[in-house]
Amino acid sequence: MISNKLLIKEVLFYFVLFCFISCKSHKIVSSFELNNVTVDSINIEYFNSHLYLKTDIENRKVNLIFDTAADGLYLDSVFIAKSGQKFGDLAYGKIRGAGINEERIRIIKDSVFCKINSLNLKFNFTPILQLRPIVGKKIDGIIGNIAFRNKSIYIDYLNQKIFVFKDFNAEMVKDFKKISMTEINNRYFVNASITITKDIVANGKYLIDLGSGGVVSITNNAAMQNNLKNKITNQIICNSNNVGIGGNSSDTFFKSNAIILGDLVVENEHLSYSNNKTGALSEANYLGLLGNGFFERFYVVLDFENKYLYLKRNINFKKKPKIYNLGFNYTDRTDIYNGLIVSSMFENSDAEKKGLRLGDIITHINDVSVESMKDFSILDNTKNNQKIKIKYQRENRIQEIEIITNDLFKYVNN
Repeated sequence: MISNKLLIKEVLFYFVLFCFISCKSHKIVSSFELNNVTVDSINIEYFNSHLYLKTDIENRKVNLIFDTAADGLYLDSVFIAKSGQKFGDLAYGKIRGAGINEERIRIIKDSVFCKINSLNLKFNFTPILQLRPIVGKKIDGIIGNIAFRNKSIYIDYLNQKIFVFKDFNAEMVKDFKKISMTEINNRYFVNASITITKDIVANGKYLIDLGSGGVVSITNNAAMQNNLKNKITNQIICNSNNVGIGGNSSDTFFKSNAIILGDLVVENEHLSYSNNKTGALSEANYLGLLGNGFFERFYVVLDFENKYLYLKRNINFKKKPKIYNLGFNYTDRTDIYNGLIVSSMFENSDAEKKGLRLGDIITHINDVSVESMKDFSILDNTKNNQKIKIKYQRENRIQEIEIITNDLFKYVNN
């Protein structure tokens, strides 16, 4: 999936989950030496801008997204249904995601046991969410930073590993840049400066959100205060229709001058701001989120116990910004629909002008069945001025269009 929703790969997948989680943990035991430092190793898969942990839930293999903006364990409703696991003690609550609505959800009050390598966790409150409609068929759940609370971890995006230090001290990462973190309600923030235009600088508190696939996502409150809608000349709007948490959402993308964190500077990146006046990205107590699209450029150490972030550039540091030329994003639901669901649409893109709409099911690309494809790189790695034939289903009607890819920042605004 191109990220699932725009918002996931590019933007968003932004959850603020309001539940209280009870957890007990035990130590990881498998370890080896990393540059003469004793660590515990956890294999991950960095897929579509998300960090997937291979874990066991009640002795069943699952894929959990690691999300530092979440606290406990959250399981997908389809996973629960297919697992055959019966939970007798259920409660109900409300949750808010990136969209404009609050959703009523079920919460498992029975104990749920999670095993990550030799790390054993027990959760006494586990919300059940509709995650696959947002992220795609791969996700079984989300696990928050409680898995590594009071620990120090090293995230290696390139080699797809998380290392847990047994006895961490700052000398181990003396060649990294050190940045202070602030903890508020089990979430971690850093001070950063976003130079949006030469006249607008958003300087303040940003949430470390490794559950977000975006680079930087600015809250609606910060966007309104800085009048970004009228002061940024080159911007594109992307609307999404999330069947899962939060409902519909809208975000505007633009090119920033610089992201400054400590003395690290990332220039000319594509960022977004939220157009939603309610939901997780409407909050006023911080300016925005820093997601995997930003952190994948670094070797990352999160010292949760002492509240420090350490960063060191990797080979992705000078990675070129993503080119927005397809005109839409999709969610891989080949598990139930035999196709890709159009999950977000850029306004005035060629795809929108040719008639593609949110919720359409793409069944063929260039006359090749989506079901027969090993991956969807034909959509993920498009070049400008490329013709793509798309066959899609809307209700019971099959339709076909041919779109031409164009850099939306040049095409839409000129």
